[in-house]
Amino acid sequence: MKVKQLGEDCLKGIFEFTSDDKITLYSCLKANRAFCKNVVPILWRNPWINSSNYYDDTIFWKLIGKTILKCLPKESKENLYKKGLRLNPSITELPLFNYVSYCQSLSDKIIQKLVDNILDGYNCDHYDYKSIIQEEFWKLFLRQSFNIKILKLPSFKIFDLPDSRGRLSNITTLECDTSLPSEYFLEIPKYCNSVRRIEIFMNFNNFNEGIESLILTQNNLRELKFRAIEDKKFKFKNSKTIEFLSNSLKSIEFENKVCLSSQIFSSFTNLTELHINLKNFDYCGLYCLKDIIIPQLEVLDLSNAVGVNFDTYSKLISNTHGFLRIIKIETKSHPPTSNIELYLQTLITYCPRIEVVPIWLARRQSLDNFDNFLVSSNELKIIQIELKEPNDNTINRETVLAKPIFELLATRANPELKKIYLRGRWSFNHIDLQEFFEMWKGRRYLTFHFDNEFYSYYIVKVCEEYYKQGVINGGTINYTSKV
Repeated sequence: MKVKQLGEDCLKGIFEFTSDDKITLYSCLKANRAFCKNVVPILWRNPWINSSNYYDDTIFWKLIGKTILKCLPKESKENLYKKGLRLNPSITELPLFNYVSYCQSLSDKIIQKLVDNILDGYNCDHYDYKSIIQEEFWKLFLRQSFNIKILKLPSFKIFDLPDSRGRLSNITTLECDTSLPSEYFLEIPKYCNSVRRIEIFMNFNNFNEGIESLILTQNNLRELKFRAIEDKKFKFKNSKTIEFLSNSLKSIEFENKVCLSSQIFSSFTNLTELHINLKNFDYCGLYCLKDIIIPQLEVLDLSNAVGVNFDTYSKLISNTHGFLRIIKIETKSHPPTSNIELYLQTLITYCPRIEVVPIWLARRQSLDNFDNFLVSSNELKIIQIELKEPNDNTINRETVLAKPIFELLATRANPELKKIYLRGRWSFNHIDLQEFFEMWKGRRYLTFHFDNEFYSYYIVKVCEEYYKQGVINGGTINYTSKV
């Protein structure tokens, strides 16, 4: 019995360790009963994100909606039948698992999408049946989901529903809409006061007294996310809220717009993470970043960044106090060469603890600053080096030799460097790569990702050989063209 229990515990540990690898978990479902029993609860914690694995999103929502219909209690199914809704007879079958009980994420959008796809194709009064099934689904989740952690507040008072008060006490992430009436938030602190993350969708309103009151009642609040659709700043009208957040807040995330004033932003002196996803151009928001001082910032994550604004990003980095460890920047366009030099110099001066960083290099650019950066970055673990493309539309763009970059990485970089990404039209042959791997011997094993201009059988063989020797432990090869 003890051996059997040990095996079960080991399986759980293994699957928990691979919980982010959905493809691997799916492949384990049909292996045997023990695998299936341990994998299903993991996949159903937040099954909605798995729709990206389906070519046809509609098929996914139909399948998962049908499965949830099967989880409805017998009286609910009979109620749907009495109301005239003739669904597929297969929903009377009992599911293999009580899938709903594993769900940890819930929102009105999820419920709506499930119901819309269930009713798609039925010749019935869509609106009436939609409200009936929605109500049954909300009751189902609140009755059987034992550990809901992520909740988007619906457009009704959810705590008025039976079973909601006991099921929602473990919420860690709460999504709020500023268009909801303030009184919708008044019941939440009575049953839920350990929210770690609050996501605020600014739906035309830039202030909601209920949301501000909610913030002040949470004992474990560490993260705020703002999603804005207009050029408005979110307003805090209670000075106690700003004081509270300045002590507790560790992470802020903005989607679309940077919707806090620089004065309020700079009040959050204990911030360690800043995430900005600028899906739309936000001149005002970017401009205010130059005036923000975040002394303890450790993680800076910028998505959809624009190259011409690298002077602003460099200024933001210089307003930290040397704690930055991780910089992630995904760009829509490459920075000008002058901004590349400024960025490198800023890293050298203000980021002595940097571990993860992207670097841009321009053609015919001096490598002095890059050399100095490698020497000064004593804790560097992961580096992405991207070749800046010219602004013109020249078809036959020249490639750039990677050999000087290889030499600097092998001789000047921190011995603990473990991942290198080369992106762009780099050119090197198998001899260049072999010399690099030879210089790397004796250092930490390396994960190496790179682009090369022309396909080379010899480069592949070199990688295979040094993989066998333990110099590299993985990576990817991308070729611009194949011959």
